[in-house]
Amino acid sequence: MNQKNHMVVNEYLLSLKNANNKESTISVHRCRLQFFFKCRKEEFTEITREDIQKWLKKLQEDLKDRTVQVNVASLRAFYNFCMKMEYIETSPVMEIKKRIYNKEYWVLMKTLPNEENQTVVNEYLKDMKDSGKNVGSIISLRTKLQRFFIAVKKPYFSITAQDIDQWIDKHRDKWSTTTVHNYYYVVRSFFSFCEEKDYIETMPTKKTRWVGKTEKYWEIQQPIANLENREVLNEFLLYLKEEGYTKKTIEVTRSTLQLFFRKRLERFSFITTEEIYLWGNLNVSRKTISRYISYIRSFYRFCVRKGYMEKSPVIYHWAWKATGKNYWVLSKPLVNVRNQEVINEFLLSMKVYNLSEGTIRSYCNFLSRFFHEKEESFETLTSDCILTWLIQYQNEWKARTIRNYLSMLSSFYRFCVEEEYMEKSPIKMQWFPRIPKSIPKYLEKPEVAKVLQVIESENIRNRAIVELFLATGCRVGEVHQLDKAHIDFENRTATVTGKGKKIRKVHFTEKCSLILERYLATRKDQQPYLFVTQGETRLGTASIRKIVGRIGRTAKLIRPLHPHRFRHTFATELLSKGANLSFIADELGHKNLKVTQTYATYTKQEILTMYRKYMG
Repeated sequence: MNQKNHMVVNEYLLSLKNANNKESTISVHRCRLQFFFKCRKEEFTEITREDIQKWLKKLQEDLKDRTVQVNVASLRAFYNFCMKMEYIETSPVMEIKKRIYNKEYWVLMKTLPNEENQTVVNEYLKDMKDSGKNVGSIISLRTKLQRFFIAVKKPYFSITAQDIDQWIDKHRDKWSTTTVHNYYYVVRSFFSFCEEKDYIETMPTKKTRWVGKTEKYWEIQQPIANLENREVLNEFLLYLKEEGYTKKTIEVTRSTLQLFFRKRLERFSFITTEEIYLWGNLNVSRKTISRYISYIRSFYRFCVRKGYMEKSPVIYHWAWKATGKNYWVLSKPLVNVRNQEVINEFLLSMKVYNLSEGTIRSYCNFLSRFFHEKEESFETLTSDCILTWLIQYQNEWKARTIRNYLSMLSSFYRFCVEEEYMEKSPIKMQWFPRIPKSIPKYLEKPEVAKVLQVIESENIRNRAIVELFLATGCRVGEVHQLDKAHIDFENRTATVTGKGKKIRKVHFTEKCSLILERYLATRKDQQPYLFVTQGETRLGTASIRKIVGRIGRTAKLIRPLHPHRFRHTFATELLSKGANLSFIADELGHKNLKVTQTYATYTKQEILTMYRKYMG
């Protein structure tokens, strides 16, 4: 985006925020304006009415009228703001004319290959109009029937159910389940009309196909290519029924599994992760794809529990995206190829230095956004250019965010100086905002007591997680990566992998040891992971945070509870009991004692005791 356009669009969005518009409204306006200005090199003041008309004409070819209108409305609002601020005199955005439908909207707009079909379809649409159907519904019926009868050239009275299924099967992988059902409904409605008029003796369609009512809704309703797959699918659906799942949930699960397995000749256990996710790239929303994959994941978890296969091929979407990709390489191309090469070199150096994947991904995402549309090379970017960019966002970003971003840029430019790509870094130290040192937010003893009381009613796994956090002060990522083999019950130690893949031993209490042993005794799976989900996969960091947060809410703590507060609590408690700072640093995995010294403050109770001792 042109730099001046970028500044004015941000100014306009900030004005929406100041006018107390909803966050969702501002986000929608932002997306539409980005869509319009993204590839435009000219400034907003130079864009003419003709430019906008060309853009609109292209939009109308691809998008619905309603979508075009809302895009124009956002653009019009932006230019009205520019007029108000006196950046321009007149707005180049014209009032968009609504499409005027043909007066005879119930008549087919295209000529069908078969004249008999053309006559009867027009008669059907006229009947729909006379029965009071609204314009939108009739146009929808007309569009679908046009498409169907252009493809199926037979006379309507000789069309069979097989012809209809074959035509819809060609598009089934591209359409959502709703679209498929809509087409079946329209075709059935048309043939129902023909039957009433005695143009045909029997309808070529079965009513149950669309209504979806069946006595045994937990059984597969469509032919499945592999009979063994069909048997296991029916077994899974019956299991859902016996477990008390609702009829709607079972029917939706059944439809998805039918769609996935219908044409697959291979046994379900031979289907790979790649095949599942490539099938998931349908022409539907990301939310719908995630829902489809979740139903397939549930089926495969059932198969693993039954012993039909050792491991489920369905992994989570984020894990699939990460597979086979070098996370230290920019995923999106930059405008300037030179920038891309040097940034990739910098990210590779971070990997060589053994920095964590999360850190490298953060740098990768930020540098990709910062240099995305910059045509100039990184060596030619001046301090003034970077400062201008910084000023644009200083009202939107928190001081800590600004400091983090500047730190990332500074690290990149320091690398460039060390590699002799440039003589001096353009980043100035005085730009870094001062961040007041925050005191670690630990749990007071009454709060710890509340948490311990709440986990008494939790399942044994969640109790073990909280006890391990309190006893070791581990980071959430360290607990997430633990395997059963990492636990030494005899010496009450755990081998954890910390930041920078540094391995250390941490100690835990006898109480924690007993709870861990009880938890592992309840496990029936053969997985090596210490903490697992119901689907017998490794418990993720997000799930651990969610469990801890829920426990904090149940305990009615004043501040939100997260795993790192247990770490602060562990360090503060050790310090209050007289533990040496070096020992605490070793337990926490701190390389620098200065980090550990942030805990060297008195607790609230100690301050109160000392005040009363000296002041009375």
